[in-house]
Amino acid sequence: MKKLADAAGITYQQIQKYETGTNRVPASRLAVLARILGVEPGQFYQAATEGGFGEEGQDAFSMGPADERIRLLKAYDLIDSPHARDTLVQLAEQMAKNGEANNISPMAKSRRT
Repeated sequence: MKKLADAAGITYQQIQKYETGTNRVPASRLAVLARILGVEPGQFYQAATEGGFGEEGQDAFSMGPADERIRLLKAYDLIDSPHARDTLVQLAEQMAKNGEANNISPMAKSRRT
């Protein structure tokens, strides 16, 4: 892991925090780590659904297309305001709780086909 940390320009301790789920991995850093390891970033999410990354809630990432998940994570990482990020998370949680995620608008459906 030391070699990976050095190649990514971060500390070994930061890699450990990512591995244990103590810290979240920004989308930009995930892309760098994937490139260093010679894999697609989506493969990290496959590992999460198979019990990796130390966070139970990450199996929800297996629900949608990988490119949409990555777009969402990249957009989230670009939001500077902690309040705005929290509001976005609350919105997504509420939509999932109410089943709104299954009620896709015709416009969204057309983008998926």
